[in-house]
Amino acid sequence: MSAVAGSAWRGVEIADGIELYVNKQGTYLRLKKKIAPPVVRRVLAEEKIPISSLEAIGMAIRNLGQWVLLGPPVNRDGHIEIHVSPNKQEVHIVYHPPLGDGKPMTIKDVVMELESKGIKKYDLSLIEEALTHPRKKMLVGMGKPPEKGKDAEVIIRIDPDKPIEISATENIDWHSISSHIFVAEGDVIVEKVPPTPGIPGEDVFGEPIPPRPGKDINLITYAGDGTEVTPDGLRVVAKRSGILRKSYGKYVVEDTFVVNGDVNYEVGNITNVQNVRIYGDVLPGFKVIANGDVYIQGSVTDAVVEAGGNVEVEGRITCKTGGYVKAGGNVIAKEIVSAKVETNGHVVVQDVLMQSTVRAGGAVYILSRARGKIVGGEVMARDDIVTPLLGNDRGTDTYVGVGIDPVVREHFETLSSEVVELKKKLMDVEKDLTKARNLGLIKKVASLEEEESQLRQQYQQLKEEYEYLLSEIKSLRSGKKIYVKDRVYPKVHATFYDTTFDIDRIYENCVLTCDESRNLRVKPWQDPPPIDIISSLDKTGES
Repeated sequence: MSAVAGSAWRGVEIADGIELYVNKQGTYLRLKKKIAPPVVRRVLAEEKIPISSLEAIGMAIRNLGQWVLLGPPVNRDGHIEIHVSPNKQEVHIVYHPPLGDGKPMTIKDVVMELESKGIKKYDLSLIEEALTHPRKKMLVGMGKPPEKGKDAEVIIRIDPDKPIEISATENIDWHSISSHIFVAEGDVIVEKVPPTPGIPGEDVFGEPIPPRPGKDINLITYAGDGTEVTPDGLRVVAKRSGILRKSYGKYVVEDTFVVNGDVNYEVGNITNVQNVRIYGDVLPGFKVIANGDVYIQGSVTDAVVEAGGNVEVEGRITCKTGGYVKAGGNVIAKEIVSAKVETNGHVVVQDVLMQSTVRAGGAVYILSRARGKIVGGEVMARDDIVTPLLGNDRGTDTYVGVGIDPVVREHFETLSSEVVELKKKLMDVEKDLTKARNLGLIKKVASLEEEESQLRQQYQQLKEEYEYLLSEIKSLRSGKKIYVKDRVYPKVHATFYDTTFDIDRIYENCVLTCDESRNLRVKPWQDPPPIDIISSLDKTGES
């Protein structure tokens, strides 16, 4: 068997680089580039081309560009394969070109065959393109997918969690910083925009495809005690006048426990209530414990005040011989002196914060430019600290810290240990897996491979969480600031997450920060960011 040298025959390309030519003497093969023998055999088998001798394929590979006799002549009309996607949204064809005396397919031929299968969605230009790419699966038609309806939308008309902004200025209206929203009977709290049904689609057979309607929302999931859903299902309204709160995703209108005087022996301890309003003082030894907010018009002296929400004290908080103030939200007071205060939110003080232990999950703001200062004690905040004066000229040790988040620190330490332990475990499994493979222990290898895969997945998850915590720590250390409008004195000890600096000179009108290299930076004063304090019921409007 030999190649036909110098032939000017024009063959039919049945695959990339593979051509066939048919005449009366037989079917000939020509390769335009190097192709592996198995690939050539597969293409010829799929095209149902008989091969007299496999040596012909080898000769065609050795003699690129030359025709080699494969076998007897094959005469075949061009034909197509039709492939419809499972969702009936796409139709593809594979064109097999004619051989020998066979006839090629025209666009009209393809259209007739498609329509004979019931296919109505096709593109003539795509069919024309497919006929120029033999043996390739080509898209020739598409349906129209349905458009999903819009989900129902919930609009919060009255939001008890919507904050108002305050900034550190001496002209603040102290009575405007409050923690409740009052609603009247019939007020619309939540409103719903109904879902839409969507737009139908059409498959390649011209059959309609129904759309998926948007998801509806039952507003009953938003209606708590003191509220109700209107008969049309489109609104949640207040059933009574009172304090609007959000509890476990539901909006509730609650009554408030009111004390028109001091919390004393006549009143006794106040516990197991939602909100409390006290128009007097909380005297030594008494307790006020509320699930919601506590407002005190007077002062707190050596007493316990706990609130799941905010604590507002118009006077002074003092806990020299006992007691403390603890809040799940913000603590707002005129003065805090020799007290213990812990809050998940902000601590906002009108005048003096002195010789106290304060832990704030948010920021600490001292508002009054004339009298505002932090002196002595230990004031730690997760966010910024803002004060006119920090420390005093008597050299009183004053400890302040920003970026303080014990939860992050504990989580990071735990996670660091878990990452190290999991890495060691993964290395041990990898060693066992290598040993099992060398010994040919098939079942053991399969078991260890599964364990290795699970450990790698766990390790990747832990690593991502670890890297996230690193960025969080970086933000806590170098992203939080201490703003001092007037003066910071020596003997102030400033901590940024885990890095402490002892101030040894006076700085004025400045912002203290810690850079990424853990160096103290003293920058010129700039206005601090505002903090969010939840708005509340006007205290002058209650009896």
